[in-house]
Amino acid sequence: FWVTVTGIVSPLMVYGDRFFVSALVGADKLSEYAIPQEGLMRLLMIPIAICGALMPVFATIASRTDLHQSYSTNLRRMVKIMAGLCLLTLLVAYPGFSWWISPEFAQKAFPITVVLVFGTFINGIAVVPYTLLHATGNTKTTALFHIFELFFYMALLVLLTKQFGLIGAAFAWVCRVSVDWVLLHFAARRLFKPT
Repeated sequence: FWVTVTGIVSPLMVYGDRFFVSALVGADKLSEYAIPQEGLMRLLMIPIAICGALMPVFATIASRTDLHQSYSTNLRRMVKIMAGLCLLTLLVAYPGFSWWISPEFAQKAFPITVVLVFGTFINGIAVVPYTLLHATGNTKTTALFHIFELFFYMALLVLLTKQFGLIGAAFAWVCRVSVDWVLLHFAARRLFKPT
């Protein structure tokens, strides 16, 4: 049940924001936000694939100490992987947009891309505590976090988009994934405390 809740709420936060952004800034400007976001969502397939392989590893570790060590090691690895991927993305984004679409589009989309890349880095490393919580049977925890985040995010998205336009929408997303990372990381760390 809780995995299903997460499966419903997560896409609403990932793709539902585009309806709000389109309504608030105009559908003609949505591509400057949606194209970088869509590309960066594809980047998240790498940490998701890695953590898909990690889930059975986390699930079979019985010792809290060993689980903590494995979590910390894999979190550090993910930080390095995401930092490299995000840095590479920043280097190729502007010339890529200029070549693929137009220099005018690149000029408008690049500042939004920079903000979204920072959020993508945070979201990528958040996959590790998310995986740990699911591997240890704490699916309810992640689902409740996502329900809270949905309402928090939608309110913040409307507020920041009205005030700052597309860059505000990008900052709202970064705030949402940052809250997600903090909640997941501290929930994961609670698993290592002796009962």
